[in-house]
Amino acid sequence: MLRNLLARVGFDDATVQPDRVEFGDLETRFRYDVLPEGVVERGFSRGVVTETGTVFDAPEDAARYIALQAVRELRAAEGLSTEEWVRRTVDDVPAGTSATVDGSVVTVTRTSDDPPEQSRFSVRRSRDAAAFATVANVELESIVWCGLQADSIRAFELAGGPRELSTDDAPHAPALGHLTGNRPDAPATLDGIRRGPETLFECGDHEVALLIDRGPTGVDLIERSRGTESVVASCSHVDDAERLVIAFRRSTDITIPLDASLACPQLPVGVVDASDDAAAVFTWRSLADGETRWVRRLVPPSGRSFASAAVVRMMWLRDIPVNAIVAMLVEHDRARLQPAGRPGVTLSAEALVRAFTRGRTGYRDDAQSSIVCAELRRLVVENLLPEACWEPVRSAVHGTHMDSWSSGLPVDDRYERLWPLFEGAPPPFTDTDVASVDPEVAVAAVEYGVTVVSGEPRVTRRVPFGAEPVIEVWGGSSWLARPGIAFGRPLDRPAAVRLAGWPRPDAFG
Repeated sequence: MLRNLLARVGFDDATVQPDRVEFGDLETRFRYDVLPEGVVERGFSRGVVTETGTVFDAPEDAARYIALQAVRELRAAEGLSTEEWVRRTVDDVPAGTSATVDGSVVTVTRTSDDPPEQSRFSVRRSRDAAAFATVANVELESIVWCGLQADSIRAFELAGGPRELSTDDAPHAPALGHLTGNRPDAPATLDGIRRGPETLFECGDHEVALLIDRGPTGVDLIERSRGTESVVASCSHVDDAERLVIAFRRSTDITIPLDASLACPQLPVGVVDASDDAAAVFTWRSLADGETRWVRRLVPPSGRSFASAAVVRMMWLRDIPVNAIVAMLVEHDRARLQPAGRPGVTLSAEALVRAFTRGRTGYRDDAQSSIVCAELRRLVVENLLPEACWEPVRSAVHGTHMDSWSSGLPVDDRYERLWPLFEGAPPPFTDTDVASVDPEVAVAAVEYGVTVVSGEPRVTRRVPFGAEPVIEVWGGSSWLARPGIAFGRPLDRPAAVRLAGWPRPDAFG
């Protein structure tokens, strides 16, 4: 996770090893060594090595502190304030931590009653001690999301809830059990039903329950109904299964952004729809560790279509810490959770290249051009760009840059900011040939003759009116009907009905 985070900040030559972490630039660098007395911080400034006086008892705490420094750089890059984003005085440490001052040394102690735990962090700068106290009880994977919120101190407080350390339970079983109504003394059991050996969590009653089980390729979410069990979804990571439980049980309390221009489930930007006829499959890259994650929902039995909406809602929660979601839903009676962000559209590599290489005069307006360039930058920085896009887009950006330079005209700021991304070696690419982008990027591709084909939702939609299939293209403000194959492959009647989602093949007579 630290390696991915430091690379996002721009420390491409960072060293991340089990016994040492080092990062910085040519003039100033920081190094953290795991020694018998703890994790010791050293500073390197223009060839001079100094002991900073910062020592951690636990390597996990040192990782938290390093992540906090990296997230500060990300906040600055996002244009967020870095003045009041963490606690600034040792007199205002959060619950579960304490700070003592002994001369020039400030010691922050994190305590936990269950299981008993004590971890100290000694530092010579009280401001750094207060900053560490902000994240002392926060999971490492949650620091990135919390640190990028407008009210990051509050986000850290919400994410600092308890975590189950036993491998027999889901990581957030106590909080999840509290949210779903399980007994406090037995947060993952049901009366009269023996828990299975692979079960990590259960909630419900003796007739209807949801279970999180270890599956053959991931983690399964299972519904038990009157003695019958069925897998309703599978996830690559257990915390995503926990989010699915929340989405199933508190679906009406999770409000996702809507875009009336798109006739499709409202997936957010960054989530790729890789569905097929057998299952709905969504993939994305984790904000915290950069790993590719997935969730798969099998085609539900008749009358059980509620699962689709819950999985889509879970996509909007995918990077929010589970403890923070639970806290937001239980803090106020029936609180409604409104995740931030915009719906996204999945495009193929061909459509992405077409959208990004039109040039400044090819877009409808400057606003669309800005969005397209910003999305390209996001895909490159977050390692989400398909490999097939690299060379064509690089050539286009280079050509635009050189044309402006050779003509004596000022280089457009949008392309000037893109140019440094393409000067060095290629970045890591996504392991798919599609990417999820802002709808405006899809519009740019569609407007110039690239149709988003089946499996890449859903800027075009094909609806069978009469004998000929009709392809409707979103023109930015409305859907335009185009018969035949002018804007893409035509579909036969049954295929169009399935794509449009009508309940039965004879819906049109």
